[in-house]
Amino acid sequence: DDDYLRVRGMDEQAIFYKPIDFTFTKEEIQSIKDGEPEESYLRSINRTDIHKVFDMVEGINEETIDFDAVFDTYFNRDNYLTWMAVNLLFNNYDTMSRNYLLYSPSNLNHWYFLPWDSDASLRPKEEWESSEHAKWTGLQKYWGVPLHRKFFQNPANVNALDERVAEVYQHIKSSALQTTTEIYQDIYKKYVIEPS
Repeated sequence: DDDYLRVRGMDEQAIFYKPIDFTFTKEEIQSIKDGEPEESYLRSINRTDIHKVFDMVEGINEETIDFDAVFDTYFNRDNYLTWMAVNLLFNNYDTMSRNYLLYSPSNLNHWYFLPWDSDASLRPKEEWESSEHAKWTGLQKYWGVPLHRKFFQNPANVNALDERVAEVYQHIKSSALQTTTEIYQDIYKKYVIEPS
């Protein structure tokens, strides 16, 4: 809501959605145009502008225009690659059509992916390998979503993701992150482990 945006220094007039089951397809948009509630696909958190969503989805699914140009019209490449890299590194498998937020500042056409609900992340290796979810590891799990499939059909974008994964992984291993983690340890203990 507005508080989430305000405390993070983000645009309080932004369009802000939490996908319920949203795969960036023309069929979803047509269903909304035909009268199905947009909440079947996207729950508005702040302000809604379904026409801004329509424009973005129609652009993604336009076959006659270079997809990388369309992508750069509607998305921030650094944000997207970092969001995808973090999901892959933490094996956050349940992010194909939900469990993220879509944020679009009021003064831009761009949409940003924000992390949300990472409860499927960081499972122990033994649990992961013995579960049905093992088949959902890796980039192929995103292939059913036109946005992701079209982006990664370009080998240059796959290489860019590979570089971002390495960069994020190095940051995760860094001593700076360890120091930051230690700062939050006492707070976590106070409010989560030992609440009064």
